[in-house]
Amino acid sequence: MFNRPNSQDPASIVADFLELQCLLTNAPVSTYSLRSLFSISDDEIDNEGIVSSDDFSIDALEDGIKECEQRASFCPSKYPFNVSSNSLIPQIHEDVNKEIYQFLLLSTRLNMNTQSEQAGFDATDLFEELSSKVAAEYFGQHSKSMVFGTAETGTFKQKIERVINNLNLTSLFKTPLGSTGRQKDAAVDVVAWIPFADKKDSQLIAIGQCKTGTHWEGMLTSTQPKVFFESYFTGAPFADVERMFFVSESYGIDRWEERTRKAGIMFDRTRIMEYIPSDLDVDLLYKITQWNQAAMVCAEQNM
Repeated sequence: MFNRPNSQDPASIVADFLELQCLLTNAPVSTYSLRSLFSISDDEIDNEGIVSSDDFSIDALEDGIKECEQRASFCPSKYPFNVSSNSLIPQIHEDVNKEIYQFLLLSTRLNMNTQSEQAGFDATDLFEELSSKVAAEYFGQHSKSMVFGTAETGTFKQKIERVINNLNLTSLFKTPLGSTGRQKDAAVDVVAWIPFADKKDSQLIAIGQCKTGTHWEGMLTSTQPKVFFESYFTGAPFADVERMFFVSESYGIDRWEERTRKAGIMFDRTRIMEYIPSDLDVDLLYKITQWNQAAMVCAEQNM
């Protein structure tokens, strides 16, 4: 699960820990209230004493609070906490934004190899569905989207044919030379596009990958539009295809350029929250709520 942060961890990990503590206790957390948990002495606070590299300092907690403050500024009306005077305070009322943020937080910090499935729903599938809705919201009023990854039923060929039909492409499915025929999603989980009324090719198209957990950095370059379309379609789209990458994790400016140049349009937790549709699918919200309830029990047992 999510171990207590140490002095080597970035502020984003500390912030996740603070948010989880806040949700689990349903009460405010502050740098003062967490001193005993991290064995921070009064002497360190009063005298700004020197701590060893293995110790956790009051400065690290304050950096975590600042990270939470920044997150609130990135999605001001959708961040489910209030930040005040070195404290993080949970929202009292339940709403869609709180459920979604809780899902993104827990699907980052639970072990997605062993704890992804909760209440009969898999976080990976739910995140793909959510990312598809977010992509359509981001690209605007006339945009459309579909899930292509594991959350979508059917064979690989059937899913390719749905892409062709939905995007009105002048193409057919093809199997690349030497293929084993064991493709699952070819590193594509979501497809988004903005169609024209004439249903002709030459339109904005974007394909993206979705990753829960924290081990996604090695996947940043795996979605390759040219490879995808030239391998499995007899004709590629007329216009260049954009890349997207969705992660449930929230991370700061550190290495942002390096990562996004590899990934394309990057959607981390706060960017996803910014584009949560106001009319989010009721069935998807129900599944996420059920997953959250079971995942919170799991988090309490492992925190």
